[in-house]
Amino acid sequence: MDPQVFVQRVLVIVLRALIEGLAVAVAAVFIAKRSLPVADVLKVSLTAAVVFLVLDSNLLSPVYGLSARQGAGFGLGANLVGFPMAR
Repeated sequence: MDPQVFVQRVLVIVLRALIEGLAVAVAAVFIAKRSLPVADVLKVSLTAAVVFLVLDSNLLSPVYGLSARQGAGFGLGANLVGFPMAR
């Protein structure tokens, strides 16, 4: 594999993970009941980015990354609409 292509692919993967981490941090800020310190938001963002980077690295299986995204999306959506409804 051409080294330039390899570096480009690695940069795309890392950038995608950082954007996903930022999205998780934004969601954490909006969902939090109280104001979060910037340091905590950065920790959440970095942790989410690393988790998605590991899941996408195909060390385990490419299915884990997809499942994690679907689960996170379902969890956030369910929380927004009040699922499960308390009776």
